Amino acid sequence: MPYAQIDDHFHDSEAALRAGPEPLGLYLLSVTWCSAHLTDGHLPEIVGRGFIDRCADGDALVARLVEAGLWETADDGFEDGWRLPHFFDGGQRTREQVEADKAKKRESASKGGKAKAAKTGR
Repeated sequence: MPYAQIDDHFHDSEAALRAGPEPLGLYLLSVTWCSAHLTDGHLPEIVGRGFIDRCADGDALVARLVEAGLWETADDGFEDGWRLPHFFDGGQRTREQVEADKAKKRESASKGGKAKAAKTGR
């Protein structure tokens, strides 16, 4: 399972200071969702709307995130929503890196299981 990483100096970053504390909860939700779903920093409209609509004055929070440069509007023809331009700044791993690590672990587990079976004769 991938983990979302936030730089421990994020609170002092220009973007965080410009956004202010209120929108940062929404930002944190977006970072953790993107990390968990391996989207490489793309937040689909339907997911973002689900977060935004639960916030008091959610659209104003989005505007502050966009103004601060923490979110960008994504209209790439594939799926609307937002991009998190600083997603990888805190050390997030790409989908490709996470999937490669999972493949290595599966291969290692498979080799371990085969070695154990050969050793025990099963």
